[in-house]
Amino acid sequence: MLLRGCAGVGKTHAIVDHALHINKTGQISLVFYGEDFTGDEPWKIIVNKLGLSSNISRDELWGMIDSAAEATEKPVIIYIDALNESPERRRWKISWLEPLRQQITNFSRLKLCVACRDTYLDEVFNNRSEWVEFEHNGFLGREFDAIKQFFEFYELEIPATPLLQSEFANPLFLHLVCQAIEGLESRILPLGTIGFTDVLRLLLEEKNKRISEVCRYDNRDDNITKAVNALAKKMAEEKTRLLSRETAQKIVHEIFSVEDSERSLFIQLEKEGLIALIEQRTRPLAPKQWF
Repeated sequence: MLLRGCAGVGKTHAIVDHALHINKTGQISLVFYGEDFTGDEPWKIIVNKLGLSSNISRDELWGMIDSAAEATEKPVIIYIDALNESPERRRWKISWLEPLRQQITNFSRLKLCVACRDTYLDEVFNNRSEWVEFEHNGFLGREFDAIKQFFEFYELEIPATPLLQSEFANPLFLHLVCQAIEGLESRILPLGTIGFTDVLRLLLEEKNKRISEVCRYDNRDDNITKAVNALAKKMAEEKTRLLSRETAQKIVHEIFSVEDSERSLFIQLEKEGLIALIEQRTRPLAPKQWF
């Protein structure tokens, strides 16, 4: 099965929650992350992550897991989250994914579930006809319930006026918005008509305060807003939401650059989840997302 969806929609949480749920019933699940897959073939990475001997062959690996499934009388589900985050993600399309699917298909008690951001489907999959696809839409249709629960968790005052913007269906966006409001003295979403630009401004102001302390620059420079605007402008100019990592880094480094990786503005943008927001900001501009 393929679990697909846009950035920040909750694919990873869905996989982890489902794995924990079935484990409580005695069913075995194995969760791996795309970022772990580099260099060796996927089955060798799995051997290493499970702490097994490197002398184990491919068929021995799947046979061992199949035997474990037989003992529980339930299939083992092998999850690989975020194929797009693999350092060598194109290898999934070229030589990794189809052989892995075929290997696991040979064992009836083994099931494979992978997740991939919509942006990278064509880059990761050569042919999706053999996959059952499920699109994760986040909180779509349940926005009000999600907003209520998020605001209660962050101990914020629940807005009296419904927030109708479509972005609030995205869990990551809602999480970041709550973080932004949490940083305000009032801890209340400002009154009046709140548009995406207004919320984004509050968010960037709060993130700039935090990141300026880590990167050690004057927060009045507002490097976060500068970086987000520069990246969005580049994507608008090229009519795309897909920028190479090298291009994105170059743009951000032109705004703030230091040799110390711990003070890297680009790394902090990733850690704070702001990379995913840029595609929301440019949504009307192009049919693709950015990395």
